[in-house]
Amino acid sequence: MPGGVEGTPYTYSAPTFATVGVASGAVIAANTARQCVVIINDSTSDIYLAVNAAAVLNRGILVRPGGVAQFGGEAGLPLTRDAINGIANVASRNVTIQEMT
Repeated sequence: MPGGVEGTPYTYSAPTFATVGVASGAVIAANTARQCVVIINDSTSDIYLAVNAAAVLNRGILVRPGGVAQFGGEAGLPLTRDAINGIANVASRNVTIQEMT
């Protein structure tokens, strides 16, 4: 992946995951050093994301099964350093996460 701010290389965090359920919950905490974050829906259900707000079914950023939400970087949504929350209509759905600073 191309470099971060001013062409400097990204520093990759350890890959991680979050479990999304039927109530809004944290996918990834706010990080003022974030340059990009990639969230992949590793489940068989739709997941909805919200930035700096509670996630709500059928609202916000829809990530289909196997789909990707990328914040920052050269492709995807605008960068956010705020917390990202998620919700699904089925309990215990996983998303995989890779954050770059």
